[in-house]
Amino acid sequence: MEVRSLVLVLGFFLGAVVSVSGTSIAAAQCTVAGASCDDGNYCTLSTTCDASLVCTGGTARGCGDSNDCTADTCNESANRCDHTNRASGYACSDGEYCTTPDTCDGAGACTGGPPRNCDDGEACTGPDTCDETGNRCRNDLLPGWCRIRGGCIAEGTVDTDGTSLCDQCVPSISTNRYEQAPDGTACGATVCSGGDLTPAPLCNPIGDCVPSAAVMCASGSCATTTSCAACTVDTECGVGEYCGGTECVTSLDAGSTCDRSRQCTGGNCNDGVCCNRACGDGCESCDPPDSPGLCTPYASGTDPEGSCGSTLGCDGFGSCIDATDASVGEDSGTVDSSVGAEPGTDGSTGGNLAAHGSGCIACAVGAPGRGRDFAGLAFSLLFMLGLALRRRF
Repeated sequence: MEVRSLVLVLGFFLGAVVSVSGTSIAAAQCTVAGASCDDGNYCTLSTTCDASLVCTGGTARGCGDSNDCTADTCNESANRCDHTNRASGYACSDGEYCTTPDTCDGAGACTGGPPRNCDDGEACTGPDTCDETGNRCRNDLLPGWCRIRGGCIAEGTVDTDGTSLCDQCVPSISTNRYEQAPDGTACGATVCSGGDLTPAPLCNPIGDCVPSAAVMCASGSCATTTSCAACTVDTECGVGEYCGGTECVTSLDAGSTCDRSRQCTGGNCNDGVCCNRACGDGCESCDPPDSPGLCTPYASGTDPEGSCGSTLGCDGFGSCIDATDASVGEDSGTVDSSVGAEPGTDGSTGGNLAAHGSGCIACAVGAPGRGRDFAGLAFSLLFMLGLALRRRF
């Protein structure tokens, strides 16, 4: 009977121990407040003993897998992290700037959307493209345009707030503010009336808009209010036109074949093509194979047109290399036997040398030669003169 009672008591005690919660088990770990402990839960980390010596607190286990297309949760009952695929169409990012919007495919992957639309709607920019490397849209300004005060301004447009008709958009000088137009730039419209054509007024070097003198149309009549009925010379045509044989036609863009500057929109005909700017002769070309119409310097050390007149060639910036310094001292180091050199000296240290070409003659101080002989003779003469004077007095 006593043995039976003991077994029952022992069984009751063991059952009570087995039935206690994880928190109760964890509480047995706590002997000092603030000490680390384990509350027995998979989904909590960094638990500690509180002031009542109970294992508690902690932080939630992070189950994130850095995938936008999965829902990440902690599964306490299975002691694991679960990653459930999100529904198709759920918004995500594939890491590419130039695709948007990106969506999940329902199988845990993020699919790139259509190309990003980089069109800024501006007439003065293009082509509008997406730059993946720079994570940005490129909206580069087109030739012949300025962007001033937030708007697109065509080349030659006059500043309405300026003091002169020669305050214009001049892309070759600046693309973000109005500038004084170069000498000879049109600052008004050509007018044809009664058979007389008055060319557009032109800017002078100080920024004044100067009227042009009228000329009689060869045909004696006007075709429009800005051009003659037939033309024989360019001056019978309006701004942005040239005489194309017998009639005025629109000026040509950069890169087009030309034989005179009036044919070109920018007024620059170089190397047989309309150029983006005045292109200097010799070390620049406006007809490079890959970009006709763009004034480009020849590479340093080259001289394709033979214009530099030396073996040094161009400097890579549109000018010839200055050969002046290269000629200085080209004869330097030669010995002039007529100046202080004695027979037998070879021009080395100790001899009297004359270096030509650098503009200076160098003689070694104290070197053997005529200089020392003359000094000795002069000393002898002075000594003899002193003796003579002494005898006399």
